[in-house]
Amino acid sequence: MDVLREPVGKQDPYVAAHGGICGYTFHRDGGVDVEPLELDPGVLRRLRDQLLLFFTGEARAAATVLTDQDTRSKAGDEQMIENLHRTKELGLRSRELLMAGELEAYAELMHEHWEHKRRRSPGMTDEHIDRLYTLARRSGVLGGKLVGAGGGGFLLVYAPARRTPGRRWPRRAPQSSRSTSSSAGLRQRVPVSGLRVAIVGCGLIGAKRAAALARDDELLACYDVNERAARGLSELHGATACATLEELLATRPDVVIVATVHDQLAALTERALQAGAHVLVEKPAGVSAAQIDRLIECQRASGRLVKVGFNHRFHPGVARAAEEVHGEHHGELMHLRARYGHGGRVGYDREWRAEPARSGGGELVDQGMHLLDLSHWLAGPLELHSALLRTHFWDTPVEDNAALILARRSRAPSPGRCCT
Repeated sequence: MDVLREPVGKQDPYVAAHGGICGYTFHRDGGVDVEPLELDPGVLRRLRDQLLLFFTGEARAAATVLTDQDTRSKAGDEQMIENLHRTKELGLRSRELLMAGELEAYAELMHEHWEHKRRRSPGMTDEHIDRLYTLARRSGVLGGKLVGAGGGGFLLVYAPARRTPGRRWPRRAPQSSRSTSSSAGLRQRVPVSGLRVAIVGCGLIGAKRAAALARDDELLACYDVNERAARGLSELHGATACATLEELLATRPDVVIVATVHDQLAALTERALQAGAHVLVEKPAGVSAAQIDRLIECQRASGRLVKVGFNHRFHPGVARAAEEVHGEHHGELMHLRARYGHGGRVGYDREWRAEPARSGGGELVDQGMHLLDLSHWLAGPLELHSALLRTHFWDTPVEDNAALILARRSRAPSPGRCCT
């Protein structure tokens, strides 16, 4: 602020520097206390799931909006000072509600702060932004906030999920049928009644699977080696948090979703099959070809279904491509080129994905598995022509870049690449 000589707040640089969800106390002597808020994992997942961010299409310099506020504050304007004190009270109350997990009450405070700030800073919004926010409120949004580029930038809103007693409704429209694959490789819709579902692995992906259940499905039970994660997801959906896998399987689910680290996927899937459940297992389903072969044998012996979570097949663009390729409307597919990337994050090289024993490999077995599945689905069966695996960026014992050439016999190869 002193270097740029602009009347902007000092909270944004601190937020950018520390990240996460923190409480900041700014003292008169210039000191700043930073307190990371330890939110319950279930509360954090709900917050992340129900916050939506939209670009307003406008951008303005924050200093333009804050000049009036700065001038009136320094002049001792009583109305402005009172408004700023109220803003501080709203911030303290917001912290209490977040820590208590009362997210809808927190969102209502977001709306109160929106109205309060509009009175303090006339340039905070304009007719376009007011129209966007009004539309959002009419659509069920509880509160919102402008983020960045004072008076423009991005609109952050809290949109609660619709609920039935004890569990969450999916955001998609209800459907009377489910997707499956025909012999031609295309998706069809087949009637399926409500399913009794259990989830093993209650992290980010397990939570996404729970949120995607259909309206007439029932989430019975959740299990995770992290008891807090299992409890948080169970409380969110009205399910039972189980202390062991055996306790979860004793609920006799129709389907078990396995969403754990790679080295646990195959064994957990086998146990679910042996208990009489169908299984949706996250990719890559195992860390070796031997594990997958054993899993196929177990599936055949059980008489149940196993599906691997290759969700990219259901992307509208990919599904349309498959329809064109397999629909016999055109000539044979000559070649395809695919590239997949993952942005990584701070500490990515210290996560379990960088441990070969747990992950089974690097980028090829993680994100590259999606490209392998799509390539075989669209153009297969394919054989490995050549491969190049390198670690270019992260200091890890696994590759962060992989380039493969796959080919049909006596056909030109099709390249594919994946990287982080």
